[in-house]
This record gives sequence, C-alpha cells and structure tokens, in this order.
Amino acid sequence: MFPNLWIIGVIKNIPKQNSGNGQYTANKLRPITLLSVMGKILEKLVIERVFYHMNLRNMLKGTQYGF
Repeated sequence: MFPNLWIIGVIKNIPKQNSGNGQYTANKLRPITLLSVMGKILEKLVIERVFYHMNLRNMLKGTQYGF
C-alpha cells in the first residue's frame, strides 16, 4: 500500500542528559526513529477517513487514545 521509502525509519541514537564523560554505552543513549514526512501525512489522512466513515469522531474524546 505505501511505497517502501515512506515506511522505512532511520534510527538515531541521542545521548541522555548527564551521560558523563563522553564515552557512550548502550544505557547512556536514547534511540529515536525518524520516519518519512510523506508517510506520516498519508497515515493521518487515512486515519481521518476511517474515523469519518465509521463515525468514531463522536464516540472518542479528544484526550482518549487507543494503543
């Protein structure tokens, strides 16, 4: 459904605050995943369409999320 370039993420390691003297070990790094902007936009559009067609917008509160 999505082009492969839109669903592939790039993992970057960011040092945690107060991580010490510059020697980074696995427990001193925080991994984040950078996703494609086009993939995020398309995903939001699909979610909006699904909510519209299923009429879920009225059933869910603005602060309620499903995981």
